[in-house]
Amino acid sequence: MLVNDLMRGRVLYVAELFPPRPPDCSVKKRTFPTRSYSAQTKWAGGASMKSMVQKTLLGLVFAGLLAVSAPAADVVIRLAPPRILVEKRPPRPSHNHVWVTGYHRWDGNAYQWQGGKWEEPPARHRRWVAHHYVRRNGGYVLVEGHWQ
Repeated sequence: MLVNDLMRGRVLYVAELFPPRPPDCSVKKRTFPTRSYSAQTKWAGGASMKSMVQKTLLGLVFAGLLAVSAPAADVVIRLAPPRILVEKRPPRPSHNHVWVTGYHRWDGNAYQWQGGKWEEPPARHRRWVAHHYVRRNGGYVLVEGHWQ
C-alpha cells in the first residue's frame, strides 16, 4: 500500500510539472521575417558573420602561436651527459647510406643510449650533423641531429 501511495504521488507530481496540452490548433508558430542571412542571425540573437570570421581567425592565430612555441621549450638537464659510446657499425646497406651516430637520450630520469644507424640522405651532398648537448641555463640541452 505504501509503494502505491508513493507512486501515485510521483505521477501526480510529474503531471503537475508537465500538464497535458489540449489538442487544439490555436498555438501559433513563431516565424522569422524574410531578411538577409546576416540580418536573420542578428535578429535571432546570434553573432554577425563578420564577428564569426574574426573569432575564427583569432583562434587560428592563437593555435599557430601555440604550435610554434611548444617545440621551442628547452628541456634543461642538471646532470651532465655521459661520454659517447663507440659503436661497432654493421655493414653499409649501399654506397649512398651515411652513418648517423648514436647519442644519449634523456628520458626524464636517466640517460638512455640511442644506437646509431645507417640512413640515406634526403638529397645528394647532404651531411649529418650529430646530436650533441650544449650548456644552457645552468644545465645541458640536447641539440637534435639534422641533415645539412
